[in-house]
Amino acid sequence: MNTKKLLIFTVVAILALGGAGFGVYSMKMNAPQFQGIGVDVRGQSDEVIESWETAFQKAVKREDLLKAVIEKSDYATKMGVSGDAAMEDLRKRATARYKSHKSMIEVGVTGQRKEIEALKAISTLVYQGAAEVVAKQDRRFAELIQSRKGR
Repeated sequence: MNTKKLLIFTVVAILALGGAGFGVYSMKMNAPQFQGIGVDVRGQSDEVIESWETAFQKAVKREDLLKAVIEKSDYATKMGVSGDAAMEDLRKRATARYKSHKSMIEVGVTGQRKEIEALKAISTLVYQGAAEVVAKQDRRFAELIQSRKGR
């Protein structure tokens, strides 16, 4: 009788641990994730940083930039959305934000952790397009980018 109870308890414990492990795994893979590229803005005034952040926020929402990213990255297939909904989906995901503790403006896309490989490729394209737009608008940013290319 003791052996049967022990066997039943062991099976129930293994199933409970397995279920809990799967739950934790699922929770982590569906966690929100930001993937982006940072622009180091150390040594710049707060006014300049704020203007660049605003310029990047506007640039990542531009329709021409979003269309180019969707075409180059095969966005609809990678993210599992229809071709028509891809533009709106990328508009929601693309973002630019200033991180004061890092002294960086991060430009990229948000998604789920399980999409990390696709997010890396897409965020690179978003950054490249947005950096071009901001460099055309602000000579200081263009000079910063040029000075960093030489390194």
